[in-house]
Amino acid sequence: MLSAVQLRRSDDTPDLLSDEVQRRLARWNSQRLSPRLPDLDWEASVRRDADMLLLQGSFLDWLRREAADQAKDVPREPARFLTWFEQLENNGPGQHDALFSWLEHQADLEQMRWYLRQEAAGEAGFDDLTAYTQVKLPERVKLELARNYWDEMGRGNAKGMHGPMLHRLVVQCGNRSLRISSKSP
Repeated sequence: MLSAVQLRRSDDTPDLLSDEVQRRLARWNSQRLSPRLPDLDWEASVRRDADMLLLQGSFLDWLRREAADQAKDVPREPARFLTWFEQLENNGPGQHDALFSWLEHQADLEQMRWYLRQEAAGEAGFDDLTAYTQVKLPERVKLELARNYWDEMGRGNAKGMHGPMLHRLVVQCGNRSLRISSKSP
């Protein structure tokens, strides 16, 4: 989830963080990862994919620079790292954020709907991402991802699947469907 990396605009990355660029990347990734027949104009698809891969690569490079800057102060010695990591539960990014108290005590229905739209958009396809992520990873990591995937999939019960459950919540709260548009990137 991107919230762990604080995104901020700077002179060298204004376009990468724009809504337009992020929506293009989201549509392209949604299209290319969805089951479908090959495009009839495969050469145009290859050119589009190359352009989008360059755009995505630029964005990922920017994120890596941001993450590297934040990670420089993380302890490298195992015992100190473990202590630092366990403390993230208390003082990590977003922990005990004033947003949650505001949502609980002050947000009106429209503000709560807006918040749920943001949450649902970030959650879309997390089950698929978890499945993709485990490919070619070491056994121990793969098993941990499998446990997370099983939880995301409602432990075998369709009514307990996280993605559809969040979608139903959003719809029940009066928000429109959050499916990513199938327009070209």
